Amino acid sequence: MSSVSRHANRGKLIVNTNITYQPLNYLDLTEQTYGVLKEKILRGELKPGEQISVPTTALALGVSRTPVNDALKRLANDGLVEIVPRQGTFVTQLTSRDVVEIFDMRLMIELYAAEAVFQRGVVEQLLQAMQPCLTAMEQAIAGNDFRDHETFSINDQDFHTLLVKSTRNNRLFRTYTQLHANTHGARVHYITSGDARETQNEHRAIVAGFQNGSVAQVKSALHTHISRVQHKILDVLEERGGKL
Repeated sequence: MSSVSRHANRGKLIVNTNITYQPLNYLDLTEQTYGVLKEKILRGELKPGEQISVPTTALALGVSRTPVNDALKRLANDGLVEIVPRQGTFVTQLTSRDVVEIFDMRLMIELYAAEAVFQRGVVEQLLQAMQPCLTAMEQAIAGNDFRDHETFSINDQDFHTLLVKSTRNNRLFRTYTQLHANTHGARVHYITSGDARETQNEHRAIVAGFQNGSVAQVKSALHTHISRVQHKILDVLEERGGKL
């Protein structure tokens, strides 16, 4: 697929021909189109500010424009794209205010989730579910050459979503996954070896709190971790002129 980026110079268009798609051959075309586009946004293949062409995407996937338009409306509801009248659809760019609002909500939800896990008595189940994520992240940062950003980022996201999912509050979980998706793509662009190792140390501190049966320890570790990631993204935003 060809996709178009908006840059600082008004009217200047840059065509990206490096993104490829596999044609779809199944019945639920809207759902699959949505999944394909969402994955490419979260992986950073479709970058913030990049335009998604409906006819080009439809041609690349072997579908009509209808499922593409429907998928883009869902992505807009998720906050992953912006549909601009008479201009087109663009991958959402985060502002500093967006980041602050998203991380404030993330922190509130995860602190609540930590309490709920203890109240529901599902600490052991949560720790067991988190272990594969921790192992995958350890393997991703093993050695001196950190290249597997995608594996680390996906398992980082899963680690946190497992915590919120343990509340068994479906509405809260849907809200949370949308919030996390909004910043996942940003993390793909900036995560470094040092940041990944620091993140993993913070994950261990969260796990230690659960193992020690201390909700206060878990909440303190969550606050430290989420606040640091928020400030890291804000620093990157400042370096890039206020949008990411």
